[in-house]
Amino acid sequence: MKIKILTLCFVILGIFMLFTKNYDIAKNKKVYISPYPYGKNFAFTITDDPDGNRLEIIKPVYDFLKQVGIKTTPALWVFNPTRTNGIPDFDLVEHPKKKESWQRDTCERKAYLSYMLDLQRNGFEIAMHGASTGNDYRNVTIKGYEKFKEYFGNYPKINIMHAQNLENLYWGKKVVSDQIVRSLIGTLISKANIPFSGEIENSEYFWGDIAKKNTKYVRLFGTDDINTLKFNPSMPYHDPKKPFVNYWFSFSDGSIPKRFNEMLTSKNVDKLEKERGTCIVYTHFAHGFVKNNILNEKFIERINSLVKREQGWFVPCSTILDRLLLIKKIYIKLNKKKILVMNYNDTDIEGLTILTEPNKIYRDLNGISYIANDEGEVIIKKIEKLNGLLLIEEPLYNYEIKSETEFYKFDDVIYINKIKSKNKSNKLVQIIGNGNYTRITGEIISDLNISNEACLPIILTENYLNYNKPNENVGIIEKYNLILERILLYLKHNEGYMAFLSNK
Repeated sequence: MKIKILTLCFVILGIFMLFTKNYDIAKNKKVYISPYPYGKNFAFTITDDPDGNRLEIIKPVYDFLKQVGIKTTPALWVFNPTRTNGIPDFDLVEHPKKKESWQRDTCERKAYLSYMLDLQRNGFEIAMHGASTGNDYRNVTIKGYEKFKEYFGNYPKINIMHAQNLENLYWGKKVVSDQIVRSLIGTLISKANIPFSGEIENSEYFWGDIAKKNTKYVRLFGTDDINTLKFNPSMPYHDPKKPFVNYWFSFSDGSIPKRFNEMLTSKNVDKLEKERGTCIVYTHFAHGFVKNNILNEKFIERINSLVKREQGWFVPCSTILDRLLLIKKIYIKLNKKKILVMNYNDTDIEGLTILTEPNKIYRDLNGISYIANDEGEVIIKKIEKLNGLLLIEEPLYNYEIKSETEFYKFDDVIYINKIKSKNKSNKLVQIIGNGNYTRITGEIISDLNISNEACLPIILTENYLNYNKPNENVGIIEKYNLILERILLYLKHNEGYMAFLSNK
């Protein structure tokens, strides 16, 4: 009976999953924004967990990656462990033989630390895998963060939680909020019932406030699909029910050489490029990628083939996630032959790629031409923060820049071109405040007292911004897809669903 109930739960969750399988970044729009800069078609990076790490094992991998120009995100431990990992939880000092079995390379080994610093100087991003491989009390985690900053000049932008550390945040069956699904996960995966407590403020393992203050991204769900972004289109995302984590992101599973190499077949990378996807691989370079100091030949072949693709963007993980986050606040509006692009970030964005019909020609209001290439890519070198760009499809015969402030209406957006004086901007406030429109939303420039010439897109209704807030939680269909695929991935690679059923 229990098996039937669990199977029914899988079927129900599977229905949710089907709705997200055909996610397309274009969403069937004629004009849309590519996530990647300067016309790149896909992004690729690797997050490497340090499980089993020894410098002698991983050095050939990273020497090769440095050579071919792929910059990735290796994670590390700062300290040697003082406690066991998971349950039972006890002090390793009292069990020297047990302690020896838990040892891995950490920053306490000078040669290892020196090599990781060299990787950082060469453009790699160093992430944290917890203060140590064992359960870390709050004071140890805090010391680990401070030591990390002392070594690398900053706190870890990415924290990848390790296995069964009791200080893990929202871990085990608490990765989901729904109580029914929690019970399902707890039944399927015994390790999910471990009492993780990093987010519980009265726990001796609490450090949620440290994560909130010092770390931007935490890894969570995973898939077998090469396109991580197709699996988790809203990443990086914030879950209001998990306030101590700023943003979550997902991974594509390449945890051992076989899975890694199978993922990066030419056919799969073709698919990734066609879908304009992002691949964030999760792996363990210490788990068989190097044997007898010789790097896996298939791995070399796959990476060499990958870097030949000029349309790939090969950068560390947080660089990709930062870009995806910025794109969430780039809005686009269409009005016949006009395209309005608005940057509502608090920073300039460079190399913005707009996808439209191939070989289309546009001009901005200063007469500068923007020509779409054979892929339909229009490259905008820079859009300043809280600003916009209006593109009008050719022909623009005899166009002259008007001396007065110009208004371009896009339903719930007005684009104002060339605000030239304080008096004119005050008049503009009066015009908008006459009742024709609701109000100027956001915290752009409240009274529009702009002393220099400027262009400004003004969003008139809150609803226009709401659909694409960076801090918004994932939708229900995507959420259940993430949960289901992660359960299936775990069972497939760890315990096996058939083994689970046969033991019931």
